[in-house]
Amino acid sequence: MKMGGSISRIVAVILAAGGLSASAEADAFPEYFLAPAPEHALNPYRDELVEALVAAAKAKKHHEGIGDLDDPEPLAALMAPSVEIFIASRENSAGAEFKLLGRYPPLDALAALGRLAGEEHEDALVEQRYGMDVVGSALVDRTIGTSDWLGGRQCTAAYGKIDQMAFVDLVRDTGFAAKTWSITLPGAAEAPWGEEVEPWLLVSLEDLGSRNASLWALHLPDGRVLEFRSHDLGFQRLAPYLASHACFGMTADGVRLTAIAMRLD
Repeated sequence: MKMGGSISRIVAVILAAGGLSASAEADAFPEYFLAPAPEHALNPYRDELVEALVAAAKAKKHHEGIGDLDDPEPLAALMAPSVEIFIASRENSAGAEFKLLGRYPPLDALAALGRLAGEEHEDALVEQRYGMDVVGSALVDRTIGTSDWLGGRQCTAAYGKIDQMAFVDLVRDTGFAAKTWSITLPGAAEAPWGEEVEPWLLVSLEDLGSRNASLWALHLPDGRVLEFRSHDLGFQRLAPYLASHACFGMTADGVRLTAIAMRLD
């Protein structure tokens, strides 16, 4: 992938905006370190709730003559009475900030998520089943804390973020698409980059094409490019910068799933 423009290397701590300069080496981009947010006050209840939610997102109910089908009711029972749905883009850096779509009762929220996933159907139950998949995907990254993407709500994939305009500039000046940006996680020495790459660093992940379907390249701020395959540990040591999130809060019934922030591809 060709890198366009000349931008300076800027060291920015989590939450720092950091400006871009056009006066430095061509094969480098700013070093942004995006450490996870501290765990939130609901931590004593969180792990138990998340386990229950993950199980509920996979729950089945037997329908005579049909077999086992996804059952949205167990998941709906673990959601707040009014669930916020936020949407944002994974493809467009300028649209990466979340916007509130609306507030819905649990089953309506699941149906809305199913439609957003492109599975509009005349039967709301079918849409709810697809919505269960959206919730399950948002629960995969269990780095839960105060999310700067969502106004301080307590959410999954709670890493730091850079200033929105800095990200727009980064995508423009490097030529790396918004969806390619990832965060390096602390990992085992056998990961493709071993100890060479610091954790919590914003990097760009490039698919090297159909002829090498499993081959990927990691672009680092200092201009280095490291190649590895999708079955390597490297994929387990990366988190998407533009992630979807599941958010939690205290309700009259205890801690519940209160919001889903969905990235639209």
